[in-house]
Amino acid sequence: MAKNNIEKLEKDLAATLAKAESIKVKMAEAKEKNQKEIGKLFSQIQFKKNKNISYEEIILDLKTELGLIKEEEKEKRKLAQKEKENNFENPQFTEDLSVENG
Repeated sequence: MAKNNIEKLEKDLAATLAKAESIKVKMAEAKEKNQKEIGKLFSQIQFKKNKNISYEEIILDLKTELGLIKEEEKEKRKLAQKEKENNFENPQFTEDLSVENG
Protein backbone atom coordinates (compact mmCIF):
# COMPACT_ATOMS: atom_id res chain seq x y z
CA MET A 1 0.00 0.00 0.00
CA ALA A 2 2.71 2.48 0.99
CA LYS A 3 4.72 1.52 -2.10
CA ASN A 4 1.77 2.34 -4.36
CA ASN A 5 1.31 5.64 -2.54
CA ILE A 6 5.00 6.54 -3.02
CA GLU A 7 4.88 5.59 -6.71
CA LYS A 8 1.77 7.73 -7.20
CA LEU A 9 3.43 10.66 -5.44
CA GLU A 10 6.54 10.25 -7.61
CA LYS A 11 4.39 10.29 -10.75
CA ASP A 12 2.51 13.35 -9.49
CA LEU A 13 5.81 15.07 -8.74
CA ALA A 14 7.19 14.28 -12.19
CA ALA A 15 4.02 15.61 -13.82
CA THR A 16 4.14 18.76 -11.70
CA LEU A 17 7.81 19.35 -12.52
CA ALA A 18 7.08 18.90 -16.23
CA LYS A 19 4.21 21.38 -15.97
CA ALA A 20 6.44 23.87 -14.12
CA GLU A 21 9.07 23.58 -16.86
CA SER A 22 6.39 24.15 -19.49
CA ILE A 23 5.24 27.27 -17.64
CA LYS A 24 8.84 28.54 -17.45
CA VAL A 25 9.16 28.15 -21.23
CA LYS A 26 5.88 30.01 -21.78
CA MET A 27 7.04 32.80 -19.45
CA ALA A 28 10.32 33.15 -21.35
CA GLU A 29 8.42 33.31 -24.64
CA ALA A 30 6.06 35.95 -23.24
CA LYS A 31 8.99 38.04 -21.97
CA GLU A 32 10.69 37.84 -25.36
CA LYS A 33 7.48 38.85 -27.10
CA ASN A 34 7.12 41.83 -24.75
CA GLN A 35 10.73 42.86 -25.31
CA LYS A 36 10.19 42.79 -29.08
CA GLU A 37 7.03 44.87 -28.72
CA ILE A 38 8.85 47.39 -26.50
CA GLY A 39 11.67 47.62 -29.04
CA LYS A 40 9.22 48.13 -31.87
CA LEU A 41 7.37 50.88 -30.02
CA PHE A 42 10.59 52.55 -28.90
CA SER A 43 11.95 52.63 -32.45
CA GLN A 44 8.66 54.07 -33.74
CA ILE A 45 8.90 56.85 -31.14
CA GLN A 46 12.50 57.58 -32.12
CA PHE A 47 11.57 57.76 -35.82
CA LYS A 48 8.71 60.14 -34.99
CA LYS A 49 11.13 62.37 -33.09
CA ASN A 50 13.85 62.22 -35.75
CA LYS A 51 12.95 61.11 -39.27
CA ASN A 52 16.64 60.85 -40.26
CA ILE A 53 17.74 58.46 -37.51
CA SER A 54 18.72 54.89 -38.43
CA TYR A 55 18.20 51.64 -36.58
CA GLU A 56 21.95 51.45 -36.05
CA GLU A 57 21.96 54.88 -34.38
CA ILE A 58 19.09 53.88 -32.10
CA ILE A 59 20.95 50.72 -31.10
CA LEU A 60 24.18 52.63 -30.52
CA ASP A 61 22.38 55.23 -28.39
CA LEU A 62 20.73 52.53 -26.30
CA LYS A 63 23.99 50.63 -25.81
CA THR A 64 25.73 53.85 -24.79
CA GLU A 65 22.98 54.73 -22.32
CA LEU A 66 23.00 51.23 -20.86
CA GLY A 67 26.78 51.38 -20.50
CA LEU A 68 26.53 54.68 -18.63
CA ILE A 69 23.88 53.30 -16.29
CA LYS A 70 25.99 50.20 -15.58
CA GLU A 71 29.02 52.39 -14.89
CA GLU A 72 26.99 54.54 -12.45
CA GLU A 73 25.77 51.42 -10.65
CA LYS A 74 29.34 50.13 -10.45
CA GLU A 75 30.52 53.41 -8.92
CA LYS A 76 27.66 53.37 -6.39
CA ARG A 77 28.58 49.83 -5.35
CA LYS A 78 32.23 50.84 -4.97
CA LEU A 79 31.28 53.83 -2.82
CA ALA A 80 28.96 51.72 -0.68
CA GLN A 81 31.69 49.12 -0.21
CA LYS A 82 34.22 51.82 0.75
CA GLU A 83 31.74 53.32 3.21
CA LYS A 84 31.09 49.91 4.70
CA GLU A 85 34.83 49.27 5.07
CA ASN A 86 35.38 52.70 6.64
CA ASN A 87 32.55 52.14 9.11
CA PHE A 88 33.99 48.77 10.02
CA GLU A 89 37.51 50.16 10.52
CA ASN A 90 36.40 53.32 12.35
CA PRO A 91 33.14 52.62 14.16
CA GLN A 92 31.41 55.70 15.45
CA PHE A 93 29.65 55.25 18.76
CA THR A 94 26.74 57.60 19.14
CA GLU A 95 25.57 56.24 22.47
CA ASP A 96 26.80 58.13 25.53
CA LEU A 97 28.32 55.59 27.91
CA SER A 98 29.56 58.09 30.50
CA VAL A 99 28.58 57.60 34.11
CA GLU A 100 27.56 60.64 36.08
CA ASN A 101 28.47 60.74 39.76
CA GLY A 102 25.55 61.95 41.70
